[in-house]
Amino acid sequence: MRLPVFPNWYPYNDMLLDGHLKVGEFGVKTRSYDWKYRGAVLLYTSGRTQQSCVQAYNYAKGTDKHNLIIGVANLVDVRLLNDAEIRKMVCNFNNLTVREVKPDLSNVAVVPFPFGYFFSNIRRFDKPIPFSWPSGPVKPIMTDVRSGSRLRQQVLAAGINS
Repeated sequence: MRLPVFPNWYPYNDMLLDGHLKVGEFGVKTRSYDWKYRGAVLLYTSGRTQQSCVQAYNYAKGTDKHNLIIGVANLVDVRLLNDAEIRKMVCNFNNLTVREVKPDLSNVAVVPFPFGYFFSNIRRFDKPIPFSWPSGPVKPIMTDVRSGSRLRQQVLAAGINS
């Protein structure tokens, strides 16, 4: 089995797994580019940190949160966000209500990229899997999920069989 590894700074994937990045029934992350892939995606936390999100949601700091595959989700759609979805994601990223966000967004630390990646069946692994991201582009890469590996066990436990 080969699956894409979807990178993000800490704590964005944790926020997705914890339900903080929702629009309607879907977990949503944002990117600056479109992507044609649909299906299971491994959620990887890179070595960088978005401090404002750590503070907004009171996430723990520490290097033990980095360079890990922490979960899996099913990517069901990728498209440009509409205005209401952009406002919702601004609120999500900054842990604010709609009323707290200024119209010009001058009081927010994080604004979304234009493309929304819509996820369903979002599952956190029981035990994160260490992963060494290869040097090069930050877009998702494909990795083998080898039979008998801890990664394979976690993927199967999350209900991903393909």
